Amino acid sequence: MMNKILILFLSIIWLSAPFFVLAQTPNDPQYANQWYLPAIHAPEAWDKTTGSSKVVVAVIDSGVEVAHPDLSDNIWRNSKELPYNGIDDDKNGYVDDIYGWDFINNDTDPSPDFINKDKKSSFQHGTLIAGLIGATGNNATDGAGINWQVKIMALKALDENGEGNQLLVAKAIDYSVRQKADIISLSFVSGVGETLDNEFYLAIQRAHEAGIVIVAAGGNDALGISGILDGDLDFSPRYPVCYDGPQGEPWWVIGVTALDKNDKKAPFAAYGFRCIDISAPGVEMQSTLVHNPNDSELNQSFGGKYSGTSLAAPLVTGAVALIKSIRPDLGPKEIYYILNKSADNIEAKNLNYPQQLGAGKLNLARAM
Repeated sequence: MMNKILILFLSIIWLSAPFFVLAQTPNDPQYANQWYLPAIHAPEAWDKTTGSSKVVVAVIDSGVEVAHPDLSDNIWRNSKELPYNGIDDDKNGYVDDIYGWDFINNDTDPSPDFINKDKKSSFQHGTLIAGLIGATGNNATDGAGINWQVKIMALKALDENGEGNQLLVAKAIDYSVRQKADIISLSFVSGVGETLDNEFYLAIQRAHEAGIVIVAAGGNDALGISGILDGDLDFSPRYPVCYDGPQGEPWWVIGVTALDKNDKKAPFAAYGFRCIDISAPGVEMQSTLVHNPNDSELNQSFGGKYSGTSLAAPLVTGAVALIKSIRPDLGPKEIYYILNKSADNIEAKNLNYPQQLGAGKLNLARAM
């Protein structure tokens, strides 16, 4: 009994004692504009780990610029495929899939199509997502991702308008499973997930059974732009964010909504008790951009002031990758509970949305 009391006493002293952390910051020139990284306590987390090239994140989106100067070192490469020899060397059904696959055009190049420059926010989307997750950090170039080292598997299943179909996304998910990705990023709803689709759900199930953590955006329907009542996902569920397990297991898909700079729900952000698991910053976000130095409209490689739940979700995806860089053995359920228990309580700032913004705001340092 005395031993138990002594242990409890020492625990109280340790928990109440002040402690100091060195907040590691990268030397990237745009880091000062990435307000959301200190907001989720990324610098403190980086003192423990800055990521690992052994962690593979499949970004299923509008394509990723694999040659981007701040992404190229962190792009996944299919080591079993010989480049551009016209042979399916690894016999996975895809010929010359070096960096991933383009499911829109059914070809080897997963980079975005940018035929129409008026659709910048759509064709930029996948590259933005990739940069938030894993722009190379501390390389004196552009900005930093949550993971300074990681591997991004580029899978294009949305077109330049940000639209796709659930069958193509299901194929991309299955590709991720075969190629042994650790995490899948699904930062979309509109144009893909208005209705429940059995093939899509079964692909989610296969990924879950393979131990892959799936993170999805909640959607930007709170302004009524898609006819949904105030963005309430409990009233009108959207997919993939609302795909749970057959018994309602919430860790099948980790749903993310967006906060503003004051930790309040962003005006556009969807919400819901069942579908949203955690919140993260999602306004005025800067990241890697599709660029062409010879084109005056596309000559910027980093920047923007983009907003959306699809920009909040990659912060959570990046957090999962960072956790798995030190605990690769953790599965979806364990990751879900780590994020849940480490989140900051934001209910006092969001009284109109009780228990509808997930566990709270992502806290990267505590999640480590």
